[in-house]
Amino acid sequence: MYKTNTPYLITTSAYFFGPDGQRYSSAWGYIKIHAAKDILGFEPTRSFANWYMEVTCNEQSVFIARCQVMYSVECPEKPFISNETFVNDKGVTLNYNSIYISKKII
Repeated sequence: MYKTNTPYLITTSAYFFGPDGQRYSSAWGYIKIHAAKDILGFEPTRSFANWYMEVTCNEQSVFIARCQVMYSVECPEKPFISNETFVNDKGVTLNYNSIYISKKII
């Protein structure tokens, strides 16, 4: 059970785009769980897609599908973000720890 007043660090199984258009593999902020029907407007037929996790701090949110959430950990302090990068097998340069952080928490 997630605590509503504690920020979490959520790691996803794939990169996602944040509201700023950047690629991320993690998100940090407060957690709210929503039924997929409330987000998508219909009930998915697959049980692994029946809820979404909203990571937010009341300004900008990112919604992560249940099937993309790999790890979650209570993280009351803002995590360290490295500027180091690497080039993947497709030649794309990515950050080692690309963490989406809601603007209000910083």
